[in-house]
Amino acid sequence: MSIPLFRPSIRRRDMEAVLAQMVDERLAPGEVSRTFARDLSKVLGAVDGVAFREYERALLTLMGVLELSPGDRILASPLLPAVYGEVWARLGVDVVVADVDPRTGDPRGVEDLVDGVRAVFWNLPLGVVPHMGTLASLGVPLVLDVSQGVGASWEGAPVGTSASYVVVSLESDGIITTGGGAVIGGCGRKEAQVLARVRAEIHFGNLLSDMNAALGMTQLAQLDEFLERRRGIWDVYLDALMRSRHSGFSSVHEGAVSVPWTFPVLLSSERKAAFQYAKKQGVEAGDAFQDTLIACFDVGRSCPGAEELLRRCLIFPLYPIMSRERVQRVARVIASLP
Repeated sequence: MSIPLFRPSIRRRDMEAVLAQMVDERLAPGEVSRTFARDLSKVLGAVDGVAFREYERALLTLMGVLELSPGDRILASPLLPAVYGEVWARLGVDVVVADVDPRTGDPRGVEDLVDGVRAVFWNLPLGVVPHMGTLASLGVPLVLDVSQGVGASWEGAPVGTSASYVVVSLESDGIITTGGGAVIGGCGRKEAQVLARVRAEIHFGNLLSDMNAALGMTQLAQLDEFLERRRGIWDVYLDALMRSRHSGFSSVHEGAVSVPWTFPVLLSSERKAAFQYAKKQGVEAGDAFQDTLIACFDVGRSCPGAEELLRRCLIFPLYPIMSRERVQRVARVIASLP
């Protein structure tokens, strides 16, 4: 049986929490949803937040909070999820894309592009923490998407403490999941108060239900366990990668603690051959950046670092509920990739 690239870490106790909400007929957005948004926001380094039923709706709401208008200029990472590009196209904002280092994901040349920018949008690609000091020093609001890096830190504090707002998708491929949706967190008291006012005005149908939030609460309670398991698997894969002809993608900063979302491999050979080999061995590999701005949109300028990642980076299965036998199987594939 093939090992899938993603699999949510949902256990019986998670579903019992959801069932309890159904039995009590507490399905609509309410206290559980508000508590989950607040607790997750604090883990991310924010003061408080709002939980939404849909990722795209969360982003549209955030653009309104930032008061972005058609023609406004923003600076973005080319490795952001493609949904950002879809939202910005609807709003008519002017997107300036900065390149990244193909080994670390660090921003390149952002200082030269920030003039006239209303906000900076960045992420933790594959859970890898970029140089937050560079991003935080630009002097404009920083929106940090931590969907692939829940639990990451910078210089001893959650990465969100360096930002104005944090965004986290709660889809089934995330570090934690509610079965869909997203949370926006305000990282300062002022930003959190703005979000609180916005929440009061949002139609309840756009907010995350208590039923989904109950699943999120049980997932959040297991976050430390999830991360410990992920890092243990990462170590096994890293040892395998060091015996291969390929290289990795990770942060080089002493103060950065990244999160293993998947396991990335920067290929030194043809991608198609690596895909076919992994598939033949019963392991699903994936294009690391197939659903990003650089892959799905004309970003308007050359980004050789991001283009190299798009061309060379594959990801392999890494999630807490993988058995020891499956971990070893994936490790053997990584070590022997053509």
